[in-house]
Amino acid sequence: MKSDSLSSTVCAKCNSDDTQSFSMANKSGTSSGVMIGVGSSRGGLGVGGGYQTSKSELAKLTAPPVPDGTAGESIALIFLLIVEFNLVAVGLSIFISFFTAIFIAIPLTIATAIFGIYRSKRNAPKREATYKAAMRRWEHSWICLRCGNNFVVR
Repeated sequence: MKSDSLSSTVCAKCNSDDTQSFSMANKSGTSSGVMIGVGSSRGGLGVGGGYQTSKSELAKLTAPPVPDGTAGESIALIFLLIVEFNLVAVGLSIFISFFTAIFIAIPLTIATAIFGIYRSKRNAPKREATYKAAMRRWEHSWICLRCGNNFVVR
């Protein structure tokens, strides 16, 4: 007879008790190691090394959520600023002197940068809340090792 504490970890789809939490399945399917090599050739000695991590398919399937980074957003903003600066400077230089166009383009580009940073900072709490909710769900998620069913245990 199954104890009450484990009854909620029984798969509802196939009624198997061969289940694991996402956390344990991920840890048990992940291995890492350090590699070191030494070699020699005519008149020289070489040493090399590296660090490797490998994951099983189960570990990949049960991987924890990744925080939504702002790297892509930052790269897009930098690209936008470069394009904006060049378009404004070149566009205005048709009508006014090039140096005056540059001095107009610089404050406009700075204003765009400030606006982009402001929007990114304003959206940060929403991204953080979304990540925390996904992490809470992951911490309570289980997988059936018989049929592959995923379910949440509270």
